[in-house]
Amino acid sequence: MSSPAVDAALRAHLQAVSDLLIRERGPRVDMRESDRDRWARGSDHVFRPEKPREPSVFPEWYEYEDRSHRLPTFGLLVEAVRADPVLSPQFEASVGAGGSAQRLDFDRLVRRMLRALIDTDRGELEFREDRFQSHWQALAPDLYADTLNSFTVVLLPGLTVPGAFPVELAPNLQITELSDAEVTRAVSCGFFLSPFSRLIRDTEARAIRHTSRLPKEINAEPDLSPDEGAFGQRPPLMFHLLADDILSALRLVKAGRLRSPGVMRYVDSWLLEGFIGFHHRGVPPFGGQLVLEARDIDELRATWATLIGGLLQTRRFIAASLRRFSLAADRYSLEDSIVDLTVAAESLFLSEAGAPQDRGELAFRLALRAASFIDWPTYTRREIFDLVTTAYRRRSAIVHGGMLGNTAPLPRQLGGVTMDQFTEAVEELMRRAIRKALREAANVLDFGDRDYWLRLLLPPPVPLA
Repeated sequence: MSSPAVDAALRAHLQAVSDLLIRERGPRVDMRESDRDRWARGSDHVFRPEKPREPSVFPEWYEYEDRSHRLPTFGLLVEAVRADPVLSPQFEASVGAGGSAQRLDFDRLVRRMLRALIDTDRGELEFREDRFQSHWQALAPDLYADTLNSFTVVLLPGLTVPGAFPVELAPNLQITELSDAEVTRAVSCGFFLSPFSRLIRDTEARAIRHTSRLPKEINAEPDLSPDEGAFGQRPPLMFHLLADDILSALRLVKAGRLRSPGVMRYVDSWLLEGFIGFHHRGVPPFGGQLVLEARDIDELRATWATLIGGLLQTRRFIAASLRRFSLAADRYSLEDSIVDLTVAAESLFLSEAGAPQDRGELAFRLALRAASFIDWPTYTRREIFDLVTTAYRRRSAIVHGGMLGNTAPLPRQLGGVTMDQFTEAVEELMRRAIRKALREAANVLDFGDRDYWLRLLLPPPVPLA
């Protein structure tokens, strides 16, 4: 992987550094508790913080760093790296991926390799070839690679799946439990912890993780363009939108009140050590539960494949409807949920109603198209018509300053139901509508056009034999 000249120069310099430190401070290295917690999962499936022990030579090293530059081996190391066509452009430069970068210099490489000098079990400084090889083989691949591993993790506490983790949904996308390191990262980003607990159950440490390889960038200008990318294929700057995509797909597949506290992105490389991008979604309560069965997993895979297949880019009205449908589940109030769900219905069933001649009787047209289109064995088409009409009236009352009320009529429910139950019924109605719309849009060229709805409502007569 690395050149023999760089290997030899780095080995010689580490041996010289080891001799310098032992001569100046002695071989003994005190171990101390880190000031940062590391979270670890116990046998009881609970994550707890622990204080890792680290050698005290690391903070002391800055006292010796300038002296190490005067060692003859340091100059030889610089020469070897400068002669390496892969390494030379990276040193004394900003190196990173996906818009995040850190400066790489010779001191930073040496500081990382200091770990190879320390026997942490005995607390002693000593150069050993096996430890040198182990540490260098861990660092060198990222130096010589053209790409780096990037992970985007959508936190989903309360998500339950059948069988063991991880569950593959698509290439590079899986439902999983967070690793110890990811829990540590999530805590550092402000996720999970309440002031009343220092424990994290493994049921809280659930997520969907997306993995990608990002090109390694050297002295690159950050891409600050506002391009959002496409559904499920977000550029690094817009990584937070993946949480909305994941939740939209889950909510299409199954009803539930699963919410996400946020999303984080990190590049798993020592070149970007400590960098974590994160986004708080700010939609408490963060909990809730969603239990997926085996058949739900199969449907989730199929739904995800459809959503990332480009259809949402060509049928923007379906994308708008899906977005409002998912937003409704994150709202604080039932009023906002009802408004979002009816806007989702308008986007789907009135997409062509932009011209003045197409705007008459919108509420009636919306209810009629929904009743003719949505397949829901629980209700007749007339009952679906009544449900949509009621939802639209409640929406109109809300946006014009009226009151939502405590109950609403629901087909086959004498005396009406609570607004929670009514909202759940409208949500299920739109879930069925959007799922069918995705199937129709994939097979019918004029889906959503005026002619499509006319054919649905007024099918051509069957010729007489």
